Amino acid sequence: MKAKQYLTLGLGIVAGFGISVVGVSYASQNLVSNVKQVTPEVAKSIMLNKVPGANILEFSYDGDDKTPKYDGTLIKDNYEYEVDVNAKTGQIIKFEKEAIFT
Repeated sequence: MKAKQYLTLGLGIVAGFGISVVGVSYASQNLVSNVKQVTPEVAKSIMLNKVPGANILEFSYDGDDKTPKYDGTLIKDNYEYEVDVNAKTGQIIKFEKEAIFT
């Protein structure tokens, strides 16, 4: 009789552990999908902090790539800056500076 009780207890523990793993996995996927993105205002602020005193010439959101991002073109003095900000993390993922001649 004891063997049957141990078997039942063992199966209950295994089933409980399996349900726990599935629950944690689902919860972590849900958290990742519910992460709020950086707002356009915050992305512009990040760009302007990278190039203080610049003016934003163009600004757009690109959600088609694997990593959603904000694309910005900034102008300061005789330079044009291309700045891309990761829409999930707020990190600058592209920064290019090019001299422009008028």
